[in-house]
Amino acid sequence: MQVIYVDVLLFFNFCVNYFLLRGTAFLTHTPCRIPRCLLSALLGSFSALVILLPPLPLAVNLLIRLGTAAGMNGVLCFGLSRRTMLRQTIWFFCCSMLFAGFLMFLQQSTNSRRIFLGNQCFYLQLSLPVCIFCTLLAYGVLRLWHAVRMRCRHTDVPYRVYIRIGSETRIQTGLADTGNNLVDPYSGLPIIVCSRQAFSDLLPQCQKKQRHYHYVPYGTVSGTSLMPVFQADEVLLQNETTGARQQVAARIGLADAQEQAIFHPNLLQTI
Repeated sequence: MQVIYVDVLLFFNFCVNYFLLRGTAFLTHTPCRIPRCLLSALLGSFSALVILLPPLPLAVNLLIRLGTAAGMNGVLCFGLSRRTMLRQTIWFFCCSMLFAGFLMFLQQSTNSRRIFLGNQCFYLQLSLPVCIFCTLLAYGVLRLWHAVRMRCRHTDVPYRVYIRIGSETRIQTGLADTGNNLVDPYSGLPIIVCSRQAFSDLLPQCQKKQRHYHYVPYGTVSGTSLMPVFQADEVLLQNETTGARQQVAARIGLADAQEQAIFHPNLLQTI
Protein backbone atom coordinates (compact mmCIF):
# COMPACT_ATOMS: atom_id res chain seq x y z
CA MET A 1 0.00 0.00 0.00
CA GLN A 2 1.30 3.44 -0.95
CA VAL A 3 1.67 5.75 2.05
CA ILE A 4 1.06 9.42 1.24
CA TYR A 5 1.92 12.22 3.67
CA VAL A 6 -0.48 15.10 3.16
CA ASP A 7 2.02 17.76 4.31
CA VAL A 8 4.62 16.62 1.77
CA LEU A 9 1.94 16.36 -0.94
CA LEU A 10 0.70 19.91 -0.34
CA PHE A 11 4.17 21.42 0.00
CA PHE A 12 5.49 19.75 -3.15
CA ASN A 13 2.49 20.86 -5.20
CA PHE A 14 2.70 24.35 -3.73
CA CYS A 15 6.30 24.67 -4.92
CA VAL A 16 5.48 23.23 -8.35
CA ASN A 17 2.47 25.51 -8.80
CA TYR A 18 4.47 28.56 -7.78
CA PHE A 19 7.21 27.97 -10.32
CA LEU A 20 4.68 27.06 -13.02
CA LEU A 21 2.91 30.37 -12.43
CA ARG A 22 6.19 32.27 -12.48
CA GLY A 23 7.11 30.50 -15.70
CA THR A 24 3.74 31.39 -17.21
CA ALA A 25 4.23 35.03 -16.22
CA PHE A 26 7.68 35.04 -17.83
CA LEU A 27 6.53 33.43 -21.09
CA THR A 28 3.47 35.68 -21.45
CA HIS A 29 5.23 38.85 -20.21
CA THR A 30 2.52 39.29 -17.59
CA PRO A 31 3.08 41.14 -14.30
CA CYS A 32 2.90 38.67 -11.42
CA ARG A 33 2.73 39.96 -7.87
CA ILE A 34 4.36 37.60 -5.40
CA PRO A 35 1.55 37.66 -2.78
CA ARG A 36 -1.08 36.77 -5.37
CA CYS A 37 1.19 34.14 -6.88
CA LEU A 38 1.79 32.55 -3.48
CA LEU A 39 -1.93 32.53 -2.69
CA SER A 40 -2.76 31.03 -6.07
CA ALA A 41 -0.11 28.33 -5.65
CA LEU A 42 -1.34 27.56 -2.14
CA LEU A 43 -4.98 27.16 -3.12
CA GLY A 44 -4.02 25.26 -6.26
CA SER A 45 -2.02 22.77 -4.22
CA PHE A 46 -5.21 21.58 -2.51
CA SER A 47 -6.39 20.23 -5.86
CA ALA A 48 -3.67 17.59 -5.47
CA LEU A 49 -5.79 15.98 -2.73
CA VAL A 50 -7.71 14.19 -5.49
CA ILE A 51 -4.81 11.74 -5.46
CA LEU A 52 -6.39 10.33 -2.31
CA LEU A 53 -9.67 9.56 -4.10
CA PRO A 54 -10.48 6.38 -6.03
CA PRO A 55 -9.61 6.50 -9.75
CA LEU A 56 -11.75 9.15 -11.43
CA PRO A 57 -12.98 9.18 -15.05
CA LEU A 58 -10.85 11.07 -17.53
CA ALA A 59 -13.60 13.65 -18.14
CA VAL A 60 -13.85 14.44 -14.43
CA ASN A 61 -10.09 14.78 -14.14
CA LEU A 62 -10.07 17.10 -17.14
CA LEU A 63 -12.78 19.33 -15.67
CA ILE A 64 -10.91 19.54 -12.36
CA ARG A 65 -7.69 20.50 -14.15
CA LEU A 66 -9.38 23.11 -16.33
CA GLY A 67 -11.25 24.66 -13.42
CA THR A 68 -8.15 24.73 -11.22
CA ALA A 69 -5.92 26.23 -13.94
CA ALA A 70 -8.50 28.87 -14.87
CA GLY A 71 -9.02 29.81 -11.23
CA MET A 72 -5.29 29.96 -10.48
CA ASN A 73 -4.44 32.02 -13.57
CA GLY A 74 -7.49 34.11 -14.35
CA VAL A 75 -8.96 34.79 -10.92
CA LEU A 76 -6.15 34.68 -8.37
CA CYS A 77 -2.71 35.23 -9.91
CA PHE A 78 -3.06 37.46 -12.96
CA GLY A 79 -6.54 38.88 -12.59
CA LEU A 80 -9.64 38.19 -14.64
CA SER A 81 -9.19 39.43 -18.21
CA ARG A 82 -10.95 38.01 -21.26
CA ARG A 83 -8.09 39.03 -23.54
CA THR A 84 -5.29 37.32 -21.64
CA MET A 85 -6.90 34.58 -19.55
CA LEU A 86 -7.02 32.00 -22.35
CA ARG A 87 -3.41 32.64 -23.39
CA GLN A 88 -2.15 32.42 -19.80
CA THR A 89 -4.08 29.22 -19.16
CA ILE A 90 -2.70 27.61 -22.34
CA TRP A 91 0.88 28.49 -21.40
CA PHE A 92 0.27 27.23 -17.87
CA PHE A 93 -0.85 23.88 -19.29
CA CYS A 94 2.21 23.79 -21.57
CA CYS A 95 4.53 24.29 -18.61
CA SER A 96 2.60 21.69 -16.61
CA MET A 97 2.82 19.11 -19.40
CA LEU A 98 6.56 19.66 -19.77
CA PHE A 99 7.03 19.13 -16.05
CA ALA A 100 4.76 16.06 -16.01
CA GLY A 101 6.60 14.61 -18.99
CA PHE A 102 9.92 15.08 -17.20
CA LEU A 103 8.62 13.27 -14.10
CA MET A 104 7.23 10.40 -16.17
CA PHE A 105 10.55 10.09 -18.02
CA LEU A 106 12.39 10.09 -14.69
CA GLN A 107 10.07 7.46 -13.28
CA GLN A 108 10.35 5.12 -16.26
CA SER A 109 14.06 5.53 -16.83
CA THR A 110 15.02 4.98 -13.19
CA ASN A 111 12.15 2.63 -12.24
CA SER A 112 11.81 4.73 -9.12
CA ARG A 113 9.12 3.90 -6.59
CA ARG A 114 9.41 7.31 -5.00
CA ILE A 115 7.23 8.84 -7.73
CA PHE A 116 3.57 7.90 -7.42
CA LEU A 117 0.88 8.84 -9.94
CA GLY A 118 -2.81 8.89 -9.12
CA ASN A 119 -5.71 10.76 -10.73
CA GLN A 120 -3.18 12.68 -12.86
CA CYS A 121 -1.38 13.94 -9.73
CA PHE A 122 2.22 13.26 -8.77
CA TYR A 123 3.52 12.50 -5.31
CA LEU A 124 7.22 12.37 -4.47
CA GLN A 125 8.01 10.09 -1.57
CA LEU A 126 10.46 12.46 0.08
CA SER A 127 10.61 13.89 3.56
CA LEU A 128 9.49 17.47 4.12
CA PRO A 129 13.01 18.74 5.05
CA VAL A 130 14.38 17.26 1.82
CA CYS A 131 11.63 19.00 -0.19
CA ILE A 132 12.39 22.32 1.50
CA PHE A 133 16.15 21.93 0.92
CA CYS A 134 15.70 21.02 -2.76
CA THR A 135 13.35 23.97 -3.26
CA LEU A 136 15.79 26.43 -1.70
CA LEU A 137 18.64 24.94 -3.69
CA ALA A 138 16.70 25.23 -6.97
CA TYR A 139 15.71 28.80 -6.15
CA GLY A 140 19.33 29.71 -5.37
CA VAL A 141 20.54 28.21 -8.66
CA LEU A 142 17.88 30.13 -10.61
CA ARG A 143 18.76 33.40 -8.90
CA LEU A 144 22.46 32.84 -9.58
CA TRP A 145 21.77 32.03 -13.23
CA HIS A 146 19.60 35.15 -13.56
CA ALA A 147 22.33 37.33 -12.01
CA VAL A 148 24.98 35.92 -14.35
CA ARG A 149 22.70 36.36 -17.36
CA MET A 150 21.96 39.98 -16.48
CA ARG A 151 25.66 40.69 -15.94
CA CYS A 152 26.51 39.26 -19.35
CA ARG A 153 24.05 41.54 -21.12
CA HIS A 154 26.16 44.67 -20.65
CA THR A 155 23.39 47.23 -20.22
CA ASP A 156 25.96 50.03 -20.62
CA VAL A 157 26.38 49.17 -24.32
CA PRO A 158 24.83 51.79 -26.63
CA TYR A 159 21.80 50.65 -28.61
CA ARG A 160 19.68 52.00 -31.41
CA VAL A 161 15.93 51.34 -31.64
CA TYR A 162 14.17 51.14 -35.01
CA ILE A 163 10.38 51.54 -34.87
CA ARG A 164 8.40 51.10 -38.09
CA ILE A 165 4.83 52.35 -38.44
CA GLY A 166 3.50 51.68 -41.91
CA SER A 167 6.06 53.07 -44.33
CA GLU A 168 7.60 55.42 -41.75
CA THR A 169 10.51 54.44 -39.51
CA ARG A 170 11.68 56.30 -36.42
CA ILE A 171 15.21 55.75 -35.08
CA GLN A 172 16.14 56.56 -31.50
CA THR A 173 19.12 55.90 -29.27
CA GLY A 174 18.30 53.11 -26.86
CA LEU A 175 19.01 52.63 -23.19
CA ALA A 176 18.65 49.28 -21.39
CA ASP A 177 17.32 50.14 -17.94
CA THR A 178 16.02 47.69 -15.32
CA GLY A 179 13.91 50.53 -13.93
CA ASN A 180 11.51 50.26 -16.86
CA ASN A 181 9.20 47.49 -15.69
CA LEU A 182 6.19 48.69 -17.67
CA VAL A 183 4.10 45.92 -19.20
CA ASP A 184 1.03 46.32 -21.36
CA PRO A 185 -1.83 44.72 -19.37
CA TYR A 186 -3.78 43.82 -22.52
CA SER A 187 -1.10 42.08 -24.56
CA GLY A 188 1.35 41.18 -21.77
CA LEU A 189 4.22 42.68 -23.78
CA PRO A 190 6.91 44.96 -22.31
CA ILE A 191 6.71 48.67 -23.14
CA ILE A 192 9.56 50.65 -24.71
CA VAL A 193 9.24 54.26 -23.55
CA CYS A 194 10.03 56.72 -26.37
CA SER A 195 9.86 60.45 -26.97
CA ARG A 196 6.41 61.82 -27.75
CA GLN A 197 7.97 64.54 -29.92
CA ALA A 198 9.56 61.93 -32.21
CA PHE A 199 6.10 60.55 -33.06
CA SER A 200 4.11 63.80 -33.06
CA ASP A 201 3.51 63.68 -36.81
CA LEU A 202 2.53 60.00 -36.64
CA LEU A 203 0.08 60.26 -33.73
CA PRO A 204 -3.04 60.26 -35.96
CA GLN A 205 -1.85 57.00 -37.50
CA CYS A 206 -0.88 55.57 -34.09
CA GLN A 207 -4.33 56.33 -32.69
CA LYS A 208 -6.10 54.12 -35.20
CA LYS A 209 -7.97 51.11 -33.87
CA GLN A 210 -5.65 48.53 -35.46
CA ARG A 211 -2.74 50.07 -33.53
CA HIS A 212 -4.41 49.14 -30.20
CA TYR A 213 -3.95 52.70 -28.96
CA HIS A 214 -4.76 53.00 -25.25
CA TYR A 215 -3.44 54.44 -21.99
CA VAL A 216 -1.45 52.64 -19.31
CA PRO A 217 -0.91 53.98 -15.77
CA TYR A 218 2.69 54.40 -14.67
CA GLY A 219 4.57 55.90 -11.76
CA THR A 220 7.80 57.84 -11.34
CA VAL A 221 9.52 59.59 -8.45
CA SER A 222 7.50 62.72 -9.27
CA GLY A 223 4.10 61.01 -9.26
CA THR A 224 1.73 58.90 -11.34
CA SER A 225 0.18 59.55 -14.73
CA LEU A 226 -1.17 57.86 -17.88
CA MET A 227 1.03 56.91 -20.83
CA PRO A 228 -0.28 56.42 -24.38
CA VAL A 229 0.71 53.01 -25.74
CA PHE A 230 0.34 51.61 -29.25
CA GLN A 231 1.49 48.75 -31.45
CA ALA A 232 4.16 49.27 -34.11
CA ASP A 233 4.55 47.14 -37.22
CA GLU A 234 8.16 46.28 -36.38
CA VAL A 235 10.59 47.01 -33.55
CA LEU A 236 14.32 46.32 -33.89
CA LEU A 237 17.11 46.66 -31.33
CA GLN A 238 20.61 47.18 -32.68
CA ASN A 239 23.81 46.80 -30.71
CA GLU A 240 25.92 49.83 -31.67
CA THR A 241 29.13 48.00 -30.75
CA THR A 242 28.62 44.82 -32.79
CA GLY A 243 26.02 46.07 -35.27
CA ALA A 244 23.82 43.03 -34.59
CA ARG A 245 20.07 43.53 -34.84
CA GLN A 246 17.22 41.72 -33.16
CA GLN A 247 13.48 41.98 -33.71
CA VAL A 248 11.54 42.17 -30.44
CA ALA A 249 7.89 41.92 -29.44
CA ALA A 250 7.03 45.07 -27.51
CA ARG A 251 4.58 47.93 -27.30
CA ILE A 252 5.62 51.57 -27.71
CA GLY A 253 4.87 54.10 -24.97
CA LEU A 254 5.20 57.87 -25.35
CA ALA A 255 6.46 60.27 -22.69
CA ASP A 256 7.04 64.02 -22.85
CA ALA A 257 10.36 64.41 -21.03
CA GLN A 258 12.04 61.55 -22.82
CA GLU A 259 15.05 61.72 -25.14
CA GLN A 260 16.05 58.05 -25.40
CA ALA A 261 14.07 54.88 -25.99
CA ILE A 262 14.20 53.07 -22.65
CA PHE A 263 13.62 49.31 -22.57
CA HIS A 264 14.14 46.54 -20.04
CA PRO A 265 17.28 44.38 -20.50
CA ASN A 266 15.09 41.27 -20.64
CA LEU A 267 14.33 42.21 -24.24
CA LEU A 268 17.96 41.53 -25.13
CA GLN A 269 18.67 38.02 -26.32
CA THR A 270 21.77 37.64 -28.45
CA ILE A 271 22.84 41.17 -29.34
